[in-house]
Amino acid sequence: MSIKLEDSPILSLTIESAAKSTTKGAPREGGCQTDPIKTADAPCDPMAMGETGTQTDFAAQKGDTEGDSVRLSEEVITRMLQALAEGDKSRKIYERLNTLHDTTRVHLTMMRSAPMQPPPTASIIDIVTGSGDRAVVLLGELVHETWCSHECGLRVINRRKISSILLPTCPTTAGFLERDLVAVGTVGGEIVIVSGDDILSTSKFFSSSVSSLFVPSPGRLVAVSIDGLMKICSLRGVELQEVKSIEVTVANLPRSIRSTRSESDVRIGIVSVSGNDRELCLVSETGGIWTAPLSTLALQSLPAQPQPLAAVLFRPPHLVLHGDDGRVHVCTASCERVDTLPSKAKKVILTPDGNLLIALSATAATPALAFYDVPKRKMIMEIETTISLLAIAAKGRDGILAVAEDAQIVEYDVTRV
Repeated sequence: MSIKLEDSPILSLTIESAAKSTTKGAPREGGCQTDPIKTADAPCDPMAMGETGTQTDFAAQKGDTEGDSVRLSEEVITRMLQALAEGDKSRKIYERLNTLHDTTRVHLTMMRSAPMQPPPTASIIDIVTGSGDRAVVLLGELVHETWCSHECGLRVINRRKISSILLPTCPTTAGFLERDLVAVGTVGGEIVIVSGDDILSTSKFFSSSVSSLFVPSPGRLVAVSIDGLMKICSLRGVELQEVKSIEVTVANLPRSIRSTRSESDVRIGIVSVSGNDRELCLVSETGGIWTAPLSTLALQSLPAQPQPLAAVLFRPPHLVLHGDDGRVHVCTASCERVDTLPSKAKKVILTPDGNLLIALSATAATPALAFYDVPKRKMIMEIETTISLLAIAAKGRDGILAVAEDAQIVEYDVTRV
């Protein structure tokens, strides 16, 4: 690049630019996207593709690895047989140790006793236990002709405090709905809700005596009566409300008990109900035995013999029947009789786990408690008590709460050896 100063009168100066062009050769051709594109084929190496297949293809390639197509060497077979033999030997050794855990004896220890003050003037009917140190003693008479005019009531035990409650009619049965709420059935067909030393509510559910109460879960109650009705009730506040009800008639009896000339629509008395939170078992005074789901109450008759029954204890897969004659029969859930206790009992109870059956002897001359292992179906032992007991109830897994003849509340500890 040059600049000429030709207008100057003195001289002419030319300045050459120091910058030199970096472009050599012919100028480059430019273009835009609208120009035609030139393409040409060029050789290249193709990319190797991976092998693909389905699960059945791989299984076919792998072959059958089961059955006769698997070949084991003689050494492998020998080691397998040796391992099985050693396992069988170890199993037999551990089976011998199981005898150390069997309940072969029972130790009965009196922990404490306390008198009921003031002493009750009515007869002691039963004792029912709840959680903790809570219990209730039923006082009254069991035999009634037309109406109840007895002096009857309850003794409520809350830990070491004993309070008294008077009832208009004699109590027959009871059950703990919750920690401090007790449902008490009476001979007049009422169910009384009691807390502490207060009566919270009284509801008339039956026309005849309430024979048995069962609490499948907190706040729910199953009640049966001599008039042939079974009702499921729910606790609403401090009152019971009926949820479902069924009646048991002669038509529900098995043919081995039912008479051909009996009227099928006549209701029969129910004397006891037991079970768990899914299934119930109830028995009638004529010997009928039924199971029913708690959700539907659809009765299913079990094979039974014509015999008067007093109570039932149902802990699937075991069923205990207490006859009106004092005999105690241990049966399967299908009512197949497997054993009978050697002595008669006036009260039978089961521990909460259902494994230990405790029977209070019916012989007043030799008061005793009989202990029976239900899963093993064998009699453990019979222990004579130093005092005469009138009623017993299970207190937890390893305890018994009893009422003595002299109105003493006695607590026993049961140690299984």
